[in-house]
Amino acid sequence: MKHIYRLTPVSMYDAQGLESWLEDMAKRGLFLKKFGSIWCSFEKGPAQALRYRVEPVREQDSDEGWGRPSPMKELYQDFGWSCTANIGSSMLIFSTGDENAPELHTDPELQSGLWKKLYRRARWSFWFQILLMTVVIAMLCIQLWTGNFVRSLITSTTPIILLYLPLILFQIPDSWAELQKLALMVGQLEAGVPLNHRSFYPRRNRREAVSLVLAVVLLLGLFAVQYILPFTGGGIRPLSDQTAFPALTLEGLEGQELVETGYTEEKYVDGETVTVNYSNFSEQNHYLLCWNQWDVIQTGRIEPEDWHRLEIQWYDLPNWLSPLSVHLARELLSDTMGLKSNVWWTSPEEGGVVWTVNYYTHFNNRFLAVAREDHGFQVAAVSRGNRVALIKYTGNGSLAEHLEEIEKMVQ
Repeated sequence: MKHIYRLTPVSMYDAQGLESWLEDMAKRGLFLKKFGSIWCSFEKGPAQALRYRVEPVREQDSDEGWGRPSPMKELYQDFGWSCTANIGSSMLIFSTGDENAPELHTDPELQSGLWKKLYRRARWSFWFQILLMTVVIAMLCIQLWTGNFVRSLITSTTPIILLYLPLILFQIPDSWAELQKLALMVGQLEAGVPLNHRSFYPRRNRREAVSLVLAVVLLLGLFAVQYILPFTGGGIRPLSDQTAFPALTLEGLEGQELVETGYTEEKYVDGETVTVNYSNFSEQNHYLLCWNQWDVIQTGRIEPEDWHRLEIQWYDLPNWLSPLSVHLARELLSDTMGLKSNVWWTSPEEGGVVWTVNYYTHFNNRFLAVAREDHGFQVAAVSRGNRVALIKYTGNGSLAEHLEEIEKMVQ
């Protein structure tokens, strides 16, 4: 028989409204087969007057699946009611076409017991949602406080997480209203007042469907940003493949050629086979908010006592994010200088790391600074407009003597 789907206009916790809606659907010849909080499936048939009742149950032994206890169903069948569908593992929906079938409950106070347990679970779920949102906000605040917020925003799933917050906030008022309605129903039963099984219900509720679609889209976006985008940059390539900016060279700093030995691999890039040297390579990375980002690695001597290495991180931000470029440059510089001890070139016994920082340009949308620690490791951060570069250098040269070349990388 053909199934017909309808958006569910009533919350599963609004038992009286849900019963009224299902009874009206039966009068139109639509009989519930499967309940969902977003939509329900019905079978088409001759119009019939049915009574529906929603019953909370405990999770216990069942003969037809999780949360469908046979003792309750057998008892209700003896009274002329059949189990039509389940709502998760917490509620069952019964129906009858016998107008003389007795009501399932005659003692409101006894009936309130199971509804009260359901209310407690719903209340726990609501406050867990609030706790989850609080944790996300706290994590974002920690990133902001520790100075890594802009980099996380550009190179991680933070944008997707930020979009989840309005979605959660959008759902909180409805969740709270449902919880209060459930609390009122429990209070009514505890006071000995039986439920009125005919109640007003909204004709349509698209909020749940919209929330589900948005949640699915954001989940797919989260997956894509985390696991798909990192593989779209093409992997590591020869240094010559990097043409996005004029990179500072180790040869210019040291006056020596790059090493050609080390681990190499033949790769199939852009339709041809190339040999990639893992000591000297370039790599393009794609991020959600920074599609054009490059890492450039250049290595000279690799002896432990005389290590010569140049690392460049280059970011080409969208124009609308250009106000964040100076903040990103400061974060990258500060994060690199955050190394305190137990790094490869020093030890705690030597007193850790002492940095000397010279700022050359730090106004408007331009920034240029060079930092040097007392063991010779050097860092430069530069930004202009929507472009940012970080240079890490270990060797005998001086980044401060190549400021023009550094600035050219972000022009």
